[in-house]
Amino acid sequence: MICKYFFIINPGSKHGKGKKFLYRIKEEFDSKNITFGYKETVSLEDAYLLSKKANYEGYEIIVAVGGDGTINKVIAGFYDDTGKRISG
Repeated sequence: MICKYFFIINPGSKHGKGKKFLYRIKEEFDSKNITFGYKETVSLEDAYLLSKKANYEGYEIIVAVGGDGTINKVIAGFYDDTGKRISG
């Protein structure tokens, strides 16, 4: 089974460690020929909107790379405006 991965990255988290993590992700996934998507955030609202979009697009694994704020916004993006889970 092939999973669809999507990473939502706060490049400024932990003084730039989020961006460095992206390079490690790319290296590891590329070496194993695993396809994935990713976007870097500019704001916390981006994390929320990117998460919602990734859920609607059917990504099976959505990973937040950042601090508490980024993680909370990504989790919030798993639900629609009525509180119903977008993807199953």
